Amino acid sequence: MHDEIVFECPVERADQLKQLIQQAAMLAGRTLFGAASPRFPVSVAICSNYAEAK
Repeated sequence: MHDEIVFECPVERADQLKQLIQQAAMLAGRTLFGAASPRFPVSVAICSNYAEAK
């Protein structure tokens, strides 16, 4: 399965947003599958435009 979500934020907040996205993905897995949740790979690209993210 492959999904994409695009977030926009000020450049100075990008690293903080990256951490929040990764934490939210982990918590979503635990919510669905409990403490034994498998690890879902999440990649986050920080860039100035969508074309750079590919």
